Parts: sequence; C-alpha cells; structure tokens
Amino acid sequence: MTIEGTADGNTVVRALRSRGNLVERLPDRLRLVGFVLLLAQVVGCVAVLVTHGRDGDRPRPSAAQPVEPWTGPPPAAATVPLPRYPGKGSPTNGRISDFPAQVTYISLGGVWKAASATPETDGLTTKYTFRDRNGVTATIGSGPIQDYPGVTGRGWDWLRSLALRAYDHHQTGIPWATVEEDRSRPVWLDGHAGWLVTRNVGLSTPGRSGISGVVVLDTGHVLPAVLWFFVPDTRKDLYRDISTVIASLNVQ
Repeated sequence: MTIEGTADGNTVVRALRSRGNLVERLPDRLRLVGFVLLLAQVVGCVAVLVTHGRDGDRPRPSAAQPVEPWTGPPPAAATVPLPRYPGKGSPTNGRISDFPAQVTYISLGGVWKAASATPETDGLTTKYTFRDRNGVTATIGSGPIQDYPGVTGRGWDWLRSLALRAYDHHQTGIPWATVEEDRSRPVWLDGHAGWLVTRNVGLSTPGRSGISGVVVLDTGHVLPAVLWFFVPDTRKDLYRDISTVIASLNVQ
C-alpha cells in the first residue's frame, strides 16, 4: 500500500524530498567527512569481533617460535658415544621430517609402517609402528614435547626433568610390568643439547621384555622435540633401529 495518493502522504513525501535536497546541497567536503566517519565505525566493529572471538580462535604459542639459543659447552657425559644396540636392523628409506617437532631422522623400512599419530592422546605428530607375533606394538615416533607444569627454565636439569616426565607419559602405551634396567644421560646431537632415558622393561607377558626410551632435544624453539621408541624382545634383531634413529636425529 502507498501513501503517495493521500494528503498526508503528499506531506510526508515532500518532507522526505526536502531532506534529500538538503543533503545534496551540503558541500562535497562535508559529505566526505561523514562518509569517512561511518567507515571508521564499521572497521572498528570488525576489529572488535575479530579480537573478541572464541578462545579456540585465538592464536596459540607455536612450537616453532624461536627462543634464546643454547649457551655453554656440553658436559663430558654428553659426548660419550651413544648406545649401540645389537641386531641386524631394518633397511632405511630416506628421512622423516617432523615439522611440528622441528626435527628430522632416518626413515626405517621393512616391517615399520607409518601409523596415524594422535597428538591429543599419545603426544606424537609422526609415528611408525609394527606388531610382533604376540600382538605387542613397537613404536618409533616424535613430536613437540608436552608443556609439563612445574618444569621451567632452560638447562641440563630442565632437559632431564622433561625427559623423565615424557617417559612416564609415553610408557603408558606399552604392556610393561617391571623395570629391569634404567639409564639416564645427557646427549649432544647435531650441535644441540638433549637428554636420553632408556629402560629395559619386563612386559606383562611372562618371560618377555623390551627396550623403551625417549630423547628430548632442545631445537632452539619454545618446545623441545621428543623422540619415543619401544621395541619388544621378540624382534631383538631390530634393536639396532633404536641406535640408528637416535644417531640420525637432526634439527630442521
């Protein structure tokens, strides 16, 4: 329905047209100022919406964020040759690049197959596994280390604390019953400080055991990298794979 055909309607229309003419008579410079002010309000509203979005939309610290470089020479214990486990070992197939962890290392072939990594549960972003004849899963994987509460600072004690916490976190994935041998030592890999924890564990299956451990490596970024490994004794011939991977660990 239109109001233009009534007396009251004509009055309204004339008023609206009069306002329109008034706007048209305004100086161009004044109209430009009004447009700029309106545009500034729109931009401000968009900025508020972006800044006050949901918590999940806010940027989080990146594992690749650089920090102060490591200073000081490695202790003598860090230069001791790495453990060399027996066995023939697996064939190698190039190198693995774990970008979230900022490390690379030898890619193993043979029975080792790429597996789905679940950082939310196992803390790994790259993972290779195989199952032995008893259904026990061997694993070699890596990722940026968890941000463990109470472990702060930067230094050899910091790396040791991180490695012990990381081992406790990852060892829940193996059916172990007892710890038969426990070793913990600093390492110096690719010019970077790290800490190695290895344990010979007795499995819940009577008479069975395996070698497990972690390497925590300071990559020069906010979060160090962690390398986790476990190989059961049913494949002692692949114990050498542990030595191969640790020795090949480099920072990207």
